[in-house]
Amino acid sequence: MEPLSFHIEYRLDDWRAYNEMARDRAMRRRSPWERLRDRWPGVLLILLIVAGCIWFPSGDARFAWTVGIVASLLLITVQSILLTRRMQPRPDGAFLEAARVDIDAVGMRFVRARSETFLRWSRVLELGVTPTHIVAWSDTLSGNVLPVRALPPGLTADALARRIREFMAAANVAPPSEAPGDPALPLAPPPSEPPATAAPSVWRELGSLGRLLLMLRPNGANLAGRDLTIFVVTLILLALWVPLEPLMFGSDLEFAPDSVPSLALVGMGAMGLAWILSRLSIPVVPYRRTLLLALGMLPIAIVGSTIAAFLEEPLIYLLAALLTLWVMTYFSQGMRAFTGTFQARAVLVGLLATLGFLVVSDQLYVNASLWYVADEEDSDPAPPGDDAQTWARMEELQFGQQARLDEELARIAALPRAKAAVYFVGFAGYGEQRVFANEIAFARAQVATRYGSGERSVSLVNDRRDPDKLPLASAPALRYTLDSIGSMMQPDDVLFLALSSHGSQDGTISISNAGRPPTDLGAVELADMLREAKIPWKVVVISACYAGGFIDALRDDHTIVLAAAAPDRTSFGCSDDRDLTYFGEAFYRDALPKAANLRVAFETARAEIVRREKEEKVEPSDPQAWFGSLLEAKLK
Repeated sequence: MEPLSFHIEYRLDDWRAYNEMARDRAMRRRSPWERLRDRWPGVLLILLIVAGCIWFPSGDARFAWTVGIVASLLLITVQSILLTRRMQPRPDGAFLEAARVDIDAVGMRFVRARSETFLRWSRVLELGVTPTHIVAWSDTLSGNVLPVRALPPGLTADALARRIREFMAAANVAPPSEAPGDPALPLAPPPSEPPATAAPSVWRELGSLGRLLLMLRPNGANLAGRDLTIFVVTLILLALWVPLEPLMFGSDLEFAPDSVPSLALVGMGAMGLAWILSRLSIPVVPYRRTLLLALGMLPIAIVGSTIAAFLEEPLIYLLAALLTLWVMTYFSQGMRAFTGTFQARAVLVGLLATLGFLVVSDQLYVNASLWYVADEEDSDPAPPGDDAQTWARMEELQFGQQARLDEELARIAALPRAKAAVYFVGFAGYGEQRVFANEIAFARAQVATRYGSGERSVSLVNDRRDPDKLPLASAPALRYTLDSIGSMMQPDDVLFLALSSHGSQDGTISISNAGRPPTDLGAVELADMLREAKIPWKVVVISACYAGGFIDALRDDHTIVLAAAAPDRTSFGCSDDRDLTYFGEAFYRDALPKAANLRVAFETARAEIVRREKEEKVEPSDPQAWFGSLLEAKLK
């Protein structure tokens, strides 16, 4: 066996790798309880910051949890970086001084300009081997580090480790053995295994990903990022994700091919994360390896989204914190297996980029689910009776509508004048389903309780159950009512106009009742009614599909408009067996009684609707609002 000599120019990267391997060596020699004891302060710090942010006066629990988790990770990372920098060797010190290394049958000699050291093979306790460094440990945390980059051409880390083993055997020194669970590469692979330079099999790469998911250190050489392995992992992820929701949530789901672009966007996010990990690591890791690492993380996201569907909101935030720690551990172990060091910069930037991707995806309503809940059958059978009789009855009622409406308006006009009074007008347009009439009745009561509209309220309602109870809803009746209310209102009075019905993409809501021809009410028509009525201040709430199409026609500084859905989105919860729509429940029932103002009530209702629609796997309705600056200031 010939002696070996080579020259080393040491760098700070070698110092960091040496310290990282020393920490790993120390941790391997501790019991699980001792490891937990060493790590609990960091976990406790994260929990304390997250708990403190729950009481952060943001009014948004999701924001508080996000701030808590990000602040904790940043604090720990910055503290670790500062501590590491304070412990760096001097540029002119013994560690960073260039050295010539001579390795022979007796030991290892390091010759520097100002010093010389010699390590006999009998003093070597263990060899630590990573893809980038070899350390001959002579004490618990002391050893001699050999960067793989300095080895002569053609000499790999495994080959040098085998040569050292041969020297030690020739010197009658027992070769160092790796401790159980040591993540370092084997010094001499068994003859049955392929050489270290051979590409690992697909099964070996999948097994290494499995170790990472279980938070165990893998052999970095077994994560080469072969094209076949990346393809197999992608197929496994699809095989897990596609049938998961029908298995977990029952068979009343329908396939949603429109979600395929969202699924592709998730794949692009994984590719972007892989690029960040590849470019920010030192040394740079091949992109295919980090791509395999990023794809292997997606089962964590699948597990998290599945569990979250069964949890209430507070537990969802705790789950998010635990998943964040899991993902950090996964990438930390993976990058360490590739490079031998922690790669704090790459992992931290990758984590922040992932959080940013999730926030943007949430705002853009990216839903990677390939399933959605089938629409409910809305209409119940019409009440028994002859169609001709129904039409005749409704025509008879129509003749008496003017008198009924005049009676209601006269009652309101006779009330004593009050400064800054609130008037309520409700309009339930679709009479074949009771949910709209119920919602207007509930809205009338809630507005009366909150704003004191009380007797200054009138409802125009189409309801097949009892068409005699209230004045019928129609466009002419609404125009007449608004004109009359406008003539009663004083300059400081406010109108609260609530409309509930089915909506259409052309910016109209339906007006329909058994025994009457269907019509509709458009946004421009409603704006004309309000303008002609000369109503000074007005709040308009439209609970209908595509209700956002009304905002442009109604918006001005004296008006607040709240719409249950975007101009191109449907709203939900309008089946005949419900008392209120999803928007009615979230806004009138849950948010309005407790909120400080209408803006807070709308945002609270919107957040609840987003949560509910995500849980039910439906396309988001995306409620919209316009807050006229003068009216908002007046209401404050």
